[in-house]
Amino acid sequence: MRKGRFSFRMLGKWRRHSGLAVAGVLAVVLLGCDTFFEFDVVVTDCVTGQPLPGAVATTHLDDGFGEEDHTSATDANGKVFIHLNEPDGVTVTLTIDRTGYQTWTKRFRGEPSKPYSVCLEPASP
Repeated sequence: MRKGRFSFRMLGKWRRHSGLAVAGVLAVVLLGCDTFFEFDVVVTDCVTGQPLPGAVATTHLDDGFGEEDHTSATDANGKVFIHLNEPDGVTVTLTIDRTGYQTWTKRFRGEPSKPYSVCLEPASP
């Protein structure tokens, strides 16, 4: 085959390799766009060490791309998982509240270690 002439065989080779190139570009784009800030939290009673089901965990984005506050309750084992579609370098305030306990609040810059343990002090009578 002479240089500069079109051949359908060339098209077949191009299609085979172009699929890999498109997949690679998509992977890079998706990884760059979808970075996540995650909280994997276990909430316990500071006095008894027992898990606290029904504690309300709220995240507030202090800087980032404008995601709204996110609220979730802990399960029967005192666990809650919060997933934000934000880069892991943003600043997020995590507040945990439960009736009969003092409210716990902390600001995080970057993702906390997983799982993150929080104990709530019983409220004064």
